[in-house]
Amino acid sequence: MDGFLHRGVTKQMCPYTLMDTRAIRVALLEEAPSVRSENILPHLADRFAITYVTAASEIPEAKYARVVRVPHSKFVLHRAWEISAVADSLYKQGAIDFAVSWARIGLFARRAPVLLSIGGSYAHEIGVILKNYPLSKRWRVLTGLLHYAVPEIVSARRARMITVPSEAMKQRISQTCGVPIEKIRVVPEGVGDIFFDTYEEQKFSATAKIAFVGRSHPGKGILAFARQFSKSRIEATLLIGGDGPDFPALSRIADMDRRVQLKGHVTVEQVAALLKRTTVFVWPSLYEGCPIAVLEALASGHACVAYPEGSSVEVLGESAVYAEYNNPVALCAQLEVLLQDRSRIHDLARKGRQRALQFRWENCLAKTEELYVDFYRDLRRTLTGDERHLQRRVYPSLSQKT
Repeated sequence: MDGFLHRGVTKQMCPYTLMDTRAIRVALLEEAPSVRSENILPHLADRFAITYVTAASEIPEAKYARVVRVPHSKFVLHRAWEISAVADSLYKQGAIDFAVSWARIGLFARRAPVLLSIGGSYAHEIGVILKNYPLSKRWRVLTGLLHYAVPEIVSARRARMITVPSEAMKQRISQTCGVPIEKIRVVPEGVGDIFFDTYEEQKFSATAKIAFVGRSHPGKGILAFARQFSKSRIEATLLIGGDGPDFPALSRIADMDRRVQLKGHVTVEQVAALLKRTTVFVWPSLYEGCPIAVLEALASGHACVAYPEGSSVEVLGESAVYAEYNNPVALCAQLEVLLQDRSRIHDLARKGRQRALQFRWENCLAKTEELYVDFYRDLRRTLTGDERHLQRRVYPSLSQKT
C-alpha cells in the first residue's frame, strides 16, 4: 500500500491491543469513497474484516473481506435503498456485525445496527444556503431538502451511534436532528504528509499571494468575497482552486480582474502545488463540518483569514485572523492589513503548522479504530430479544458465554 494513500498518511500503524480486531466484521457503506476512506480505509482493512458496499467503480486498494457494488442509479434515494438492502442481507446471513454508513446512504437499513458517520449537515446548512442563494434559485433547496436533509434527520434518529468531525458539528446534529448529545462522538478529519512537506518550501520573504481551495458554492462564500476583492485595492494575486455552481460568476470576475486566477477542479497534487505558491489562505466559508482545505493550508504554511464559524474556529484556533461573520468588506479589510505585515504572516503560518499536527490522518485512524471496537462491545452488551436469533451467527464468541 506504499504510496497509495494520495493525501499522504504514512504507513506507520496505530496500535490497538485490547482485542483481535480482525474478528470484528464491518460493512462500510458509501456511494463513493470519501476523503477519509481514501486515507484510512486501507489501514482499517488490515485491522477489521471490512466489506465495502458502494456504487463507485473505483475504490481504495485494500485487503477487503469482500466488495459489493450496487448499480449507480440516477437517484440518491434509490442508491440508498440498494446499499441498505445489501447491509441488511449481510447482517441476516451473519456475515457482518454492524454497518458504518456515510451520511444518509444507509437510510433504509432495518436489521443491521448502524454507526452513522456525518461529515457535514445539510439539514443545518440549508438555512445558510437559503440566505445566500438568489431568489430565482431557491427552489433548488427544496430538492435538496427531500434528498439530503430529511434522510439525514431520519438516519440520525435511527442510528445507534453517530460520529462527526468536530465539537461544533456535534452540537448542531444534536439540535437539528433531535438526538441525544451522548449518542454522538467526535472523530476529526486529517491532513497528509504531502502538505506538511510543502511547508519546508515556503518563501515568506516573497510577495504574498492569496489562496482559496473549495467548492464555488454559496455556502463557501467565495463568490461574495471575490466580488468585494475585485473592488478593493489589494495588490496581491488571488488563486482560486475548485469548481461548482458559482464558477461561471467567478469566471466573469476573473475576466475583468487580472488579480483573480481560477484553477477549476484541482487534484490533491495540484492543491499542494497551488499552496506552494501562496502564503495567505482566505476562508470565507459560512458553514463547515471540519474543513480539510483549512487543515491543508495550515500544514503547508499559511496565515489564514476567516470568518469565526464554529468548526473553522475549532480547527484554526489562534492561528488565524478573523473578520465579522458573513461580511466580505471586513474580510478584505483584515486581509489587506495582514498582507502588509510579512513577519505576522510568518508567525501565523508557524502557529498554524503546529496546530495542524494535531490532525494527522494517523490520529483519525486511531480514533476510528477505537470507535469501532467500542461500538462492537456496546452491541454485544445490548442485543435485544428480537436480535437473539442472530446471536449465534453474528456473535459466536458471545453465544458461548451466555
